[in-house]
Parts: sequence; C-alpha cells; structure tokens
Amino acid sequence: MIRSNKIIASSTAAGSFTSSLMAYIQTDGDTDDWYQLNATDTQNSCMGYIRVQLTVPAGDDYDAYLYFTADGTCGGATLVAEGINSGSEDFTWDESCSVNDSGWYLVRVHRYSGSSCSMPYTLTVTANL
Repeated sequence: MIRSNKIIASSTAAGSFTSSLMAYIQTDGDTDDWYQLNATDTQNSCMGYIRVQLTVPAGDDYDAYLYFTADGTCGGATLVAEGINSGSEDFTWDESCSVNDSGWYLVRVHRYSGSSCSMPYTLTVTANL
C-alpha cells in the first residue's frame, strides 16, 4: 500500500506489485503530495527496480522524486531517483546488487507549474525487487 499523506502500495510477502492512483493538485499553494510504499527485496539480485510514472494534465508541469527511508518518514529520507522533465515523468531506479533493498520508499509529486481541480494526475508505481 502507499500511505501519505497516502500509502499506495505494500509488498511484504512478494517483491512485485503495481499500484496506480489519481489525485489532484488543486491550487498553486498545493505544492507537494507524498506517497509511501513498502517493498520487500526477495532476491538480492541486480535485476530489481522501482518504476515511477506520472501523467499530468495538459499544460501542467509536475516533478516526481523517489526516496528511500528506513522508518517510513520523510525525516532522514535519501533521494534515489527523480524525474524533473517538463510535463509528465517516467523513470526507473535500479536496485543495488547483492544488497537487501527492502524497506520504505517515498514518492513525492511536486507542482512545478500549473494546477487543476478538474483534471487529476495519475501516479503509477511498479516495484520488482
């Protein structure tokens, strides 16, 4: 599940999941949405990843950031990947080889410009650890 302000995905038994949600950045003062996911590294291989896809309303520009955190909070979180292109984002973080990458990850959706109370953004997170 992901918590966040919202939890979108949790994978504690298996290392793979895909989770999607739609949400709004409704005003220029609404700058960040945070989502939390728990992923279990079942293989400790070099093949695992977390993919973040963010689709935003036309004319808006939001960025996405992926952090690792030991305790599930944003205090002490480490940035591991980011998507800061214009418009929508699609990026992948590859796990460390021979290291257990289990734990809490945070996805931050940041409003760079634009907002909409009628058109949502779509966030999809796919994990395969």
